[in-house]
Amino acid sequence: MIFQFPLVPAFNGHADFLHQCDGLSVNKLNRRLLWLYLIHCQRYLLAEQASQLCYITSKDLMPYNQWNIEHAINQQTELHYLGCMDFDADLFPGYRIRNVNRDKFVRNRGGTTFVWSLEPDAFERVTTDEGFELRQPRYVSCEQHHYCTPCQAGLFATQQHIDGHVNSRKHLLMMEYEAQWQALLVRDGKDKY
Repeated sequence: MIFQFPLVPAFNGHADFLHQCDGLSVNKLNRRLLWLYLIHCQRYLLAEQASQLCYITSKDLMPYNQWNIEHAINQQTELHYLGCMDFDADLFPGYRIRNVNRDKFVRNRGGTTFVWSLEPDAFERVTTDEGFELRQPRYVSCEQHHYCTPCQAGLFATQQHIDGHVNSRKHLLMMEYEAQWQALLVRDGKDKY
């Protein structure tokens, strides 16, 4: 199953946003969209006889890179994150990237395709049998390897670099997004869907 460049549609002003979003931020709405895609792939769309792979292609710029796709959206699923690869538009003849309102084409500025599977050891099969060059997850955790998973930042060389990052505006915003995401998962839970 493939989901190319997902993004919730724009809203017709602040009142429309408040009316339709049930108090969720745009960041949480987009994460929830991807999470629900993975939940539905797991439950209904991945055939046992097929490769059982889910793909999401996204861009590496704001707001997409604030969704923590590699580490956050498969929570409360049985899907295992395998890795990512550069998006190759040539694999989709005739495919044109459009903006979220579908009224204009946009330039292909590249993208990254993230891959999940129900099989935890599918990395080898995907890279060998499917012929994809998957890269392993880029970031692990601040404490363990001096990376910051949500911010996708690091390798930090010194404690001063770590402290500077932890106190940065970007990190504080990402920590707020992560806390909101965890609260949404508790509120919604996969059993609701």
